[in-house]
Amino acid sequence: MPLVNIDTANAELLKKPVYTPAPAGIYQFAVSSPSIKIEKSKNSGNNMIKVESRCIDDIPYGGTNGEIKTTKGLKFTEYFVLNDGSAWKLAQFCKACGVESAEGKIDTDDFLGQEFSAKVKIATYTKEEVDPDGIPTSITKFKNEIEEYVWED
Repeated sequence: MPLVNIDTANAELLKKPVYTPAPAGIYQFAVSSPSIKIEKSKNSGNNMIKVESRCIDDIPYGGTNGEIKTTKGLKFTEYFVLNDGSAWKLAQFCKACGVESAEGKIDTDDFLGQEFSAKVKIATYTKEEVDPDGIPTSITKFKNEIEEYVWED
């Protein structure tokens, strides 16, 4: 029989962690994706590109259970759907990265390693969870997400 190391008498282990996201604001990022390819969205079937970025600013914040964390290394994944309704978002990203189109086209390799600024917000979302008595409960949670990309003209 496999044994698992856990001290159920430790009252601290019974407390659910409280996550405090980084404060809203404008942060510096660097594209961390090793490659950027055009893929099909599983939901809509539209073409899209997925870009992973990491925050390069080193700003302290609350993290989990009040521990001091820093924004450095926070990972954000953006999905740019390649259709007319979402073109604004990709255009903002291009401008923030300093990537210019040539004859109306961009090379996704031009994003690799680029640094950019983005406005980060604290988003709320509802997640369904099951409490210790097995009763489903709606829990409001908070997370950081990119609201828009910024650049200097």
